[in-house]
Amino acid sequence: MNWKKAGALSAIFVVAAGLLTGCESGYDAARKPELVEHITGQSLEKCQLDGQNPAAYKARLSAALGQAYSESLDVLIAKDVTVCLDQRLPNIEKSWYQNTPLAVYYNNEASPVLTLYDNGKLPQENGFFETGVDSYSGGAIDKIAEKIAERDFVSGDNILMAGRESCGKNCSTTRWRGETDGWGNTGSKLENNPGLRIAPVR
Repeated sequence: MNWKKAGALSAIFVVAAGLLTGCESGYDAARKPELVEHITGQSLEKCQLDGQNPAAYKARLSAALGQAYSESLDVLIAKDVTVCLDQRLPNIEKSWYQNTPLAVYYNNEASPVLTLYDNGKLPQENGFFETGVDSYSGGAIDKIAEKIAERDFVSGDNILMAGRESCGKNCSTTRWRGETDGWGNTGSKLENNPGLRIAPVR
């Protein structure tokens, strides 16, 4: 199926209005595996695996994508966003008060790339308090899909990072921040991690 010509583009116009309504319809849940298969296929073709087992990589990426709404995945497919797992994120150099980035979006109109936090483990292999590939990927994907759908990018924000931030008492949420506001508290400045300026694609 050609996703770009089979309704995926229409998602761009409905995501902003109804993406985060709380739960998916049975129809959207049923079609998610096919969307995940499409994205993981592109990932295996374009992303740098650096010797990782392709089957294990695909399983972890599938677990991460499965946390997002199908309409969000529609947007990624429609805009030809390559989604890669990123094992650099758990190991970045940062100050004690800075949060670890959970995802990075390379806002390149010609070849956009979204990378997701990956500790190299399947969800069932993580400890109770351990951040894994599926911990926050769903929220990061859904919120970047909204920004893509709305074209909600500040000029100069070529790289955006997602991290957890406070939203009030006993509340935290995933937020995307760009270079124009110093990426908020989502990690160290890129000068401390220059490798993050380059998306992990072939």
